[in-house]
Amino acid sequence: MKKHGLVYSMVALLAVLLPACTADDDLAPAVKPAEGLTISLETPGVLSRATEAGNDALNENIISQAQLLIFNSDGKRTADGYRSFEFTDDKTEAVIATGDWKNDARLFDKGPDEMYDIYVVANAHGGSTSLHEVMTLDGLLNAVDEDADVWKMEYADIASEPKYTGKHFAMSGVSRSFAPNSKDDECTISVQMERLAAKVEVNITFSNEFNKKFTPTGFYSSLRNYATRGLWRSDKEVNLKNTDRGIAGNRADDPMVAALEKNSEAGTAKLVLYTYPTNWGGDVLQETFVLLNMPGYYTEEGAASGELKESNYYKIPVRLGDVTAHQLNRNTIYRVNAMLS
Repeated sequence: MKKHGLVYSMVALLAVLLPACTADDDLAPAVKPAEGLTISLETPGVLSRATEAGNDALNENIISQAQLLIFNSDGKRTADGYRSFEFTDDKTEAVIATGDWKNDARLFDKGPDEMYDIYVVANAHGGSTSLHEVMTLDGLLNAVDEDADVWKMEYADIASEPKYTGKHFAMSGVSRSFAPNSKDDECTISVQMERLAAKVEVNITFSNEFNKKFTPTGFYSSLRNYATRGLWRSDKEVNLKNTDRGIAGNRADDPMVAALEKNSEAGTAKLVLYTYPTNWGGDVLQETFVLLNMPGYYTEEGAASGELKESNYYKIPVRLGDVTAHQLNRNTIYRVNAMLS
């Protein structure tokens, strides 16, 4: 994920299994694998001067399934330009076609000398459009993924609920201007994937004075005005209104999640939450922010014991600045360092 100036980068190293051969002269030589066209997906990351890997423990890099769509120069999906793959054992490589794939008119309908755009989406949760039914590039650019649980991290500990598991991040990528005849008969298309979600990480510390007065019993947070729906591609992001983003997290009874890390004695904690892209355009009533509840014991100076405060709320902004900054972008980490005093 890009980090508000930095970028998450994680490149999947794919082990290639080679056929074994022996030194016995009387045995036939190893047979070369069938020539064909394959796809290899790289977990998200856009190179910059500083990179930061996704968190494996939070499932930020896992790709379990993907769908591939091939579009010709007219923006139409080719007849056989849809593939669906499932991945296991951390492998993210799959065969698209074998044999004389370059001259397969159902795969490349304008011929092998023309150029095609190959789009990939991964870890789909669902949405208003079935990707199998998408027949045009414009249809894909307007398609959305919807995840009501987007805000939750893997193993999220939420009161009165089982721990949340099975977290998967929707991702997309593209290989543009693919010309079949310019490639070898045995060709692997490498596609860099990008998460649809933005990550919000809040690092809490207490001032020395506050740490002496207050002993927390827990750190619980929720994201307010987060989006549960996001476009698969960012091309038309600017046209997406907040009313189309499935804005959530505003009910009084919305659940809160325990901190990923905490040290009550030191007065430190790390909160992790996610959202699909949002843009509140400077309207403070639509601002995406973190709501923190930090129950604990507050001890007045000279008092023998502390008073328990079970409701102790703080609002933590994610972004500050003019209207151009009032948005959260895909595949970006927003790290907030908050000192409480």
